[in-house]
Amino acid sequence: MPSGHGTRDKREALLGALMTCPTVRQAAAQAGVSLSTAKRWLGQPQFKQAYVEARRQALGETLAYLQQAMLGAVARLQALLIDATSTPMIQLGAAKALLDYGLRAAELEHVVERLERIETHFLTQKGTL
Repeated sequence: MPSGHGTRDKREALLGALMTCPTVRQAAAQAGVSLSTAKRWLGQPQFKQAYVEARRQALGETLAYLQQAMLGAVARLQALLIDATSTPMIQLGAAKALLDYGLRAAELEHVVERLERIETHFLTQKGTL
């Protein structure tokens, strides 16, 4: 096997390990490379970009999972709120949580809309839109 394949495999192993290990030292050990090699590779723009992209993809997948889970959580809160057998404290807690999260979501949506309008205005003024 040509030496380039081994290095590429080690780089891919390090990328994977960086996604699951809490430290670069642990990731390097898991990938079978030295700490100095891992740090050197992380300093290279192409490797660093691949790492950033891997993290971005992992975050996107995590957020998608959380969004799906939130639907179930809201449904459960709603069920607790309307369940006649729930204690008043449980119903109150569910109501407060639903109101709190609902208001936060509305505020966030408003902020995002305003930011998009500001960006559009800025880009129009700059002549890039």
